[in-house]
Amino acid sequence: MTPKWIERQIDEALLLVATQAAFLYVHRRARRLLPKVAAGALVLTGLGAAAATVAAGVGAVGAASGAVAWYRYRSRRNGDVTPAWDTNWRPDTSGATPATTMGSKSVDAPA
Repeated sequence: MTPKWIERQIDEALLLVATQAAFLYVHRRARRLLPKVAAGALVLTGLGAAAATVAAGVGAVGAASGAVAWYRYRSRRNGDVTPAWDTNWRPDTSGATPATTMGSKSVDAPA
């Protein structure tokens, strides 16, 4: 019968050999898969960036249309804007002179 300390030494040596073999196996597998994983990560990063860009664009368009809707609502509520469906609308020219309606240039009224 062998002493216990020798059995422990043998067990530790076998464990060391098994651990080293497992490390080498994992290292070899990782070296074979690394280019595929790197390419996959690159593709996923590109897809993520594209999705973020699309989401930002959709958010910007949504915010802009919300702002336009809010502006129109507030303008109609205050009576500032005549609705587009009102066909009888005419610009208010009461008190306007040809000089004010033609722009900044001074225009004499025809005699």
